[in-house]
Amino acid sequence: MRALLFPFLFALGACQVINIDLSHVQTDQGYLNSAGDDLGQLYLFDLESDLIEPLFPIPAAKGTVRGKRWTSRRAKDLAGYKIGGDVEKAVKVHIDTEIARGSSLELRNLQQETINESITVLANYIDANRDSQNLDTIWKLREAADPDSSLRLAIIHTTVNADSASAQHDGATKVAGGFKIPFGWGANAEVQLTGLSAEDYKGDQIPALVRYYVFKVGYNAQNNYDFEVRGKGEKDRFVALLRD
Repeated sequence: MRALLFPFLFALGACQVINIDLSHVQTDQGYLNSAGDDLGQLYLFDLESDLIEPLFPIPAAKGTVRGKRWTSRRAKDLAGYKIGGDVEKAVKVHIDTEIARGSSLELRNLQQETINESITVLANYIDANRDSQNLDTIWKLREAADPDSSLRLAIIHTTVNADSASAQHDGATKVAGGFKIPFGWGANAEVQLTGLSAEDYKGDQIPALVRYYVFKVGYNAQNNYDFEVRGKGEKDRFVALLRD
């Protein structure tokens, strides 16, 4: 790696600016809530057309469970960020290594909130509103329930609420909008961050991180709508659509 990096470090000179987009970045505690959505937010998306449509949050206040409140915690293992611009491969590898080593999102005064039995809450809401045309025209439930349908529903089933959220990197010097990360041999990369404005995550228990379920709609034995939780592949597709 030293041999590969050296010519690029020489080209970097004192400092090169590298842009990293953290929109909907994945951490070990959930995804960054870049859209500012609330607990219970529903989405309709199509695996074939890659179209995604936010619906609305279902009321779930009475069916939620709150976890322990923490003064501060770091969300680590960042993945799904985008490095912008024409960056040499060796420099990108070094940035990825640095992010894996020392980058995190620092949350202060945080508490997790989860919908207890998300499928039941969703099914009860639909049952109470089964005469609404929105279920077919906007939610497209009848079409989604077809066994061969590519339509999926997704829901935010958990939020990590905090009074502030900010990006941190161990051993880096903070600069306006990001960090200055050392490469060695006197060269640095100035990393400018987008998709995480401290002002957007400052307030009273802002939903900073979220977790999703993706559902395939179907019918149960009573011919009511039922929801099958899908796996990692479809959830990754869903989050990728949010990022785009």
